Amino acid sequence: MLVLVLSTQAAAQGPPIPPSFQDLHADLATTIEAFAGSLPPATERSPVVFSTELSHADANRLEELLGPTSLVGAVLAVNRLADAGVEAVTVNISYPMLYPPFHGASGEYWRYLAFYKTVASAARQRGLKLIVKSGALLGTELRLATFYRSVETVEEYKAGRLDVATTIVREIAPDYLTLQAEPDVEESQTGQPVGSVEGAYDLVSHLVAGLWARGAFTASLGAGAGTWHDDFYELAQRQLGLPGLSYLDVHLYPINRDFLWRALIVADAAHLAGKDIAMSETWLYKVRDAELPLSGSLFTELLSRDAFSFWEPLDRRFVEVLTRLAVSKRFAFISLFWSKYFFSYLDYDETFFFAPDQLLTLSQLASTQAMLAGRLTGTGQTYQALIWLHSLLEGGH
Repeated sequence: MLVLVLSTQAAAQGPPIPPSFQDLHADLATTIEAFAGSLPPATERSPVVFSTELSHADANRLEELLGPTSLVGAVLAVNRLADAGVEAVTVNISYPMLYPPFHGASGEYWRYLAFYKTVASAARQRGLKLIVKSGALLGTELRLATFYRSVETVEEYKAGRLDVATTIVREIAPDYLTLQAEPDVEESQTGQPVGSVEGAYDLVSHLVAGLWARGAFTASLGAGAGTWHDDFYELAQRQLGLPGLSYLDVHLYPINRDFLWRALIVADAAHLAGKDIAMSETWLYKVRDAELPLSGSLFTELLSRDAFSFWEPLDRRFVEVLTRLAVSKRFAFISLFWSKYFFSYLDYDETFFFAPDQLLTLSQLASTQAMLAGRLTGTGQTYQALIWLHSLLEGGH
């Protein structure tokens, strides 16, 4: 049945691939198929929870979250994602969000807390699990940069991170809480020494011990790194030896080099260590080997490439293969990042001349319109079908 459904979907041809992207498309397709060939069959139901990013509630949006329509949009997204069949939503609530010293005495802290409690309630009303990631907020906003510079020591930083994690567990009550998943990115953003193997282990062990000491341990706790991390295997091994940590969280993108296979290898290592494996972020980045590492304006251009509908068949194949990885390797959960492409894409011929930041804005507007209309793209339909078909497999949780 699974083969029949996916073969029928694959038969529907997308728009022609523009000449400037044909080499990239071919390389990505080759990598995906090579990885698919290395996976075992997914013939039994596994404990995996299928999730996707709730970008409408991303803490990186900062003041935008307090806008007049933001909460309505976030709740709408929760409902539409639930309608699409997901079993959980993943929310980024990173430091210094929900950290009172960052918000001052204006009542802003309580407005943010109310926002997230409402989002969590909306998810539970739809029967969804809640996955929260808490690292460091990203961006160049002056207020955020000034705050990071004001944190003078790593001990002060760790104390603030623990306060935020404690608030999340006590007030938001997620089912899963990832305490760190991109240590190198966190260090580059904050200037704190938390990106190395030792620095990451020290931070995560401090957070785990602190949550247990405070009695705030109702969530399943995890940590990990992106597969691009220079010391990925060593870092994963250290985290797997940490008492109190339930799962290793892997962020998977891009798929260049050996980054896909790294996730496969550490999945086996996690199970061998008696831990779960999870993936709170993944998407098919449209990037060439020669364009790595990603930075600055190139990163914005890279993200804008996702918006075009000619990528849809390849996105569907990526979703299928990553779902197979999660099921066959018995992940605790997997979360696809750019959920807006479950609802809409942009036509290349009609929009290619827009600047990258304009394309990202247009794609978000198109996604909102599609949500309101109750439409799904082939990518969204594929994920929906895979989740449904997984529920029919023999076996149990």
